[in-house]
Amino acid sequence: ITAHRINDPILAENLLKEGKVDLVAMARPLIADPELPNKAREGRYDEIRMFIACNRCFDSLFDGKSITCLVNPDVGREKEYRIKKTENPKKVLIVGGGPGGMEAARVAFLRGHEVVLYEKSGELGGQINLIAACPEMKEFENIPRYYKSQLKGVRVELNAKVTPNSIPQENPDVVIIATGALPI
Repeated sequence: ITAHRINDPILAENLLKEGKVDLVAMARPLIADPELPNKAREGRYDEIRMFIACNRCFDSLFDGKSITCLVNPDVGREKEYRIKKTENPKKVLIVGGGPGGMEAARVAFLRGHEVVLYEKSGELGGQINLIAACPEMKEFENIPRYYKSQLKGVRVELNAKVTPNSIPQENPDVVIIATGALPI
């Protein structure tokens, strides 16, 4: 049996096919995405929310707190955070294409809202892209990869700076500011 940082179902399958292991055990990958086995079986690899080995889940538990996950904000609160369709769809404008903005866009869209996401740079991911550029933090690139697969149906405007004067052009019912923080 092998475990520890096997977060890719294709890698796990190859290890089994090559006879290198008899069984692959996954814990943290299933915290990040409890549907990982089903998505892999159905060939929906781009929809898998990959764990990034940050140990947030273990840190929470070792501190005597409820489990949390950096890539899965629902973990431990699945019932509370269950996404329900709205009876009053709105037009939602989200400013900022980092993880917070992308999660807001994903949830708002799943709830049935019309969503437009504005990002001032040429790519989604925000400061996560800076982190993922470090070789030892490469797994962080899975965060924007996952969200990009989830934003089908969301209008994404890249290289688009939002100003107070440009907001009325979209005529949104709601504006979510998810511009993050400035790096130190």
